[in-house]
Amino acid sequence: MADAAWLDEQAPFLTVNQFSLAPLEPAVRAELLFAPAARDEWGQRLDPTTVRQSVAVLAGHRIASA
Repeated sequence: MADAAWLDEQAPFLTVNQFSLAPLEPAVRAELLFAPAARDEWGQRLDPTTVRQSVAVLAGHRIASA
């Protein structure tokens, strides 16, 4: 998991059309990568603001390791 201080430092470097999945746990990150990959194949756009909001919500949850 990425260090919280490091993540806070990265936010200013994200432009309006970028988002980061770094705050997510590896399993959640892998699952979430499906949506951008599928939309890319379909030629659809992602709304970066919506992705950032989703990442913020998902980052607040912890999953039990298998």
